[in-house]
Amino acid sequence: MTALVVVASTVTLAVAFGSWWGPVKDQTNVMDWTSGPSFDTTGPVPVALTLFTVVGGVAIGLVLRRTLAAMVVTFGFAVLVQVVWSELRPALGDVVTVTTHKGVLAEDAFPTLPDAAYQIDQSYVTGSGELLGWSTCAQEETEQARELCLKQADVVGWSVDYLPISQMTGMQWLGAAILLALTAALTAFLFLWGRKRLV
Repeated sequence: MTALVVVASTVTLAVAFGSWWGPVKDQTNVMDWTSGPSFDTTGPVPVALTLFTVVGGVAIGLVLRRTLAAMVVTFGFAVLVQVVWSELRPALGDVVTVTTHKGVLAEDAFPTLPDAAYQIDQSYVTGSGELLGWSTCAQEETEQARELCLKQADVVGWSVDYLPISQMTGMQWLGAAILLALTAALTAFLFLWGRKRLV
């Protein structure tokens, strides 16, 4: 019954939020699509994430068999799930890398990314293909000195890693599949532990 209530409520909320956010999801000034408030509240993710947390709480309660202790540990578990999930979220996509060879100081030197692309990293590219940190030569006080420093480092362009918003749906389903698999494992544990206690 608890699982049914969780599924029904999270599906309703996900549909409601998705209908509001869908028309403006390409606008990064509204909400970044890789952030928790958008990624974790649309599609299949809220259902899978909530189910996993609830079943995890049930498993904790079954093992500890102490109400207060189970509540405290479950709270810690829920926080840990959110922290780990926020770190895992960007890793669900296939990083796209784009490079340029038009220098780095000109106005049009930086590569043009797709609308709403989530930028992961940016580096300088040298003539040999080596990547240098974008802070290279940043300590130079004048523009001429910085330009000379970049020339001496053989910097010829930019390298940018990003995730396009077109991957969002696939990333959500992959993440949901992982969470549901973990939920199934916890559910199996619940039944096995329960049978063990009865025997």
